[in-house]
Amino acid sequence: MENYRDVELTIGKTRVYSPPLTKIDSFLDKDPETKLPEPEIIEEEMKSGKTVIVIKDDDPEYLRKRAAVEALREEKGREMTWLFVLRDVKPPGGWDMEAEMGEEIRYYDPEWQPREGKVAKKLDYIEWVVLVDGANVRAINEALNELAGISKEVVEQIEKSFPGSVEGETA
Repeated sequence: MENYRDVELTIGKTRVYSPPLTKIDSFLDKDPETKLPEPEIIEEEMKSGKTVIVIKDDDPEYLRKRAAVEALREEKGREMTWLFVLRDVKPPGGWDMEAEMGEEIRYYDPEWQPREGKVAKKLDYIEWVVLVDGANVRAINEALNELAGISKEVVEQIEKSFPGSVEGETA
């Protein structure tokens, strides 16, 4: 079974690959920066003499750390997914993130710096050129749905089942 679909994007024809999601999760679990924190575990002795184990998963500090790691994990996971899904996409020879968008981005984030390296340049190109076009996103999602065994017809049926803005109307 093929693990890719050929698609036409605004940047030209390319392949969309099935992402290795379990492998991506494994990479994230190994990275100390994206490994989820564990809640504190306390052993308490009861008056009866029995020991009770209490998992403090409602501790505000633990919840804050977990939320921060989950956000970073989501960002890195999304980036890794796009790199695997669009592995054949390459920025044009002279494309430069700083020249293309640097001034505009710094308007909102004065401390922004472009990512460095070949993979970072590719990721910037994917995020700031390929994925900003709705037609590209649609084509990529349709290819990923097909690879997952979900036909375009099934997606359309599901979309039609959502209620519209007027009672009895569908989208």
